[in-house]
Amino acid sequence: MKATAAGGAALAFGGIGGKAWSSGRLRDRPNLLLVLDDQERQPMHTPALALPNRDRLKPQAVEFTRAYCTYPLCSPSRATLMTGRYPHQVGVLTNVDFAAKNPSLSTRAPTLGRVFSEAGYTTAYFGKWHLSRRAHTFGTLRRYGFDSPHVSNQLIAFHSDPRVTENAGRWIRKSKDRAPWLLVYSPINPHDICFPGLSRRYPGDKNYPVSLPANYESPAAPGIRTLAGLHNSAVVKSLLPDESGWLDFLRFYCYLIEDVDRNLGVVLDALEESGQWENTVKVFTSDHGEMGGSHGLMGKSPTMYEENLRIPLWISDPRPGQGFRQCDGLVSNLDLAPTLCAAAGVRWPEPLPGRDLTPVLRGEEGIAREHLFCEGGGDPKRFGWRGLCSREWKYWHYLNGEELLFNVQEDPLELHNLAGDHGAADVLSAWRERVREWRRETKDPFSEFLG
Repeated sequence: MKATAAGGAALAFGGIGGKAWSSGRLRDRPNLLLVLDDQERQPMHTPALALPNRDRLKPQAVEFTRAYCTYPLCSPSRATLMTGRYPHQVGVLTNVDFAAKNPSLSTRAPTLGRVFSEAGYTTAYFGKWHLSRRAHTFGTLRRYGFDSPHVSNQLIAFHSDPRVTENAGRWIRKSKDRAPWLLVYSPINPHDICFPGLSRRYPGDKNYPVSLPANYESPAAPGIRTLAGLHNSAVVKSLLPDESGWLDFLRFYCYLIEDVDRNLGVVLDALEESGQWENTVKVFTSDHGEMGGSHGLMGKSPTMYEENLRIPLWISDPRPGQGFRQCDGLVSNLDLAPTLCAAAGVRWPEPLPGRDLTPVLRGEEGIAREHLFCEGGGDPKRFGWRGLCSREWKYWHYLNGEELLFNVQEDPLELHNLAGDHGAADVLSAWRERVREWRRETKDPFSEFLG
């Protein structure tokens, strides 16, 4: 246990590590394209989809099949992507919404925009931001280091994503003289799944061969009051009152994921036609997942279930020439900041908790990581939770003291909470203490369940 705890501390406070790929002249460094969509889970419970533009990344990509977000909610997860730190370390504890008056990400925090801009990169941001309450005010994103900000609305993709996509494509076509550059392209979809009624506004066939997930009717962890309240949510029951409604919901979700791919094609066409494909590292990921009917739930945040946490992650780098590969090691969106830095020969101004994944891209080594820490809740006082997962186990506790423990190797649908099982008492005790120690070391602002 001492060795494991030490390993956890090293993950929490270790530096970037690894050898920079491009430490030479600025103009020899690669462009970086980070595609960040909203609310797309790692494929599960849905049929194979037609994603021809994502497949264009495939010949030079590594697909990380066990990628997790640090917090399954828009603003906190995006804070991790922008800063390379856990959300509670940078004060983004829930969504940054104007109406709720939640605090914005501090402009003093090192961000991808600022770090790469100061390293000589031209930086741009197109799409959903969701990290400051006044994102549409002129110059707001410049305070975070982005030279060319083009922010969409925070909520609805319909009509917004196509405009943002066209603008991003135009920027790429004009970007030859701006190289090297970092562009974050962030379409809102498939987030429109939060508004199932919008399905009528989108044209095209939505007749996908979906079925209810195998854990649709499972109880949401009996005895856990927090989950019972979510499972019986009046909002869910009013939007999706029966199985037929859930099937339409899943068909719409499939359609929206393919809609992201249609827009992605515009951006990739611009990259290819402007002659910049071979000098651009391309990353595709999402900020968090979607429950999609599992455990009778929709949306994200208040649970640590796989459907919430696991996200797509593809990194395509034309330089190593390794060909398409899949990696099933545990990775986090904490790893993207150190990985982009290593790919570009840029130094982050402070140690980061994530890992540089470029050795995996080069085919030099795999990922030897025992576990990942995660957090969530949306409203920390009502639903706040902290936890960790490994290839075998997943544990989380709510700040009110309720605990869940799953053997995800034997129970991948997360149906049997072992937190009250005498046979799992040693595992529960050990994992509880690991999470508590991580919370202490990373200065979690909430003291509940730390005694």
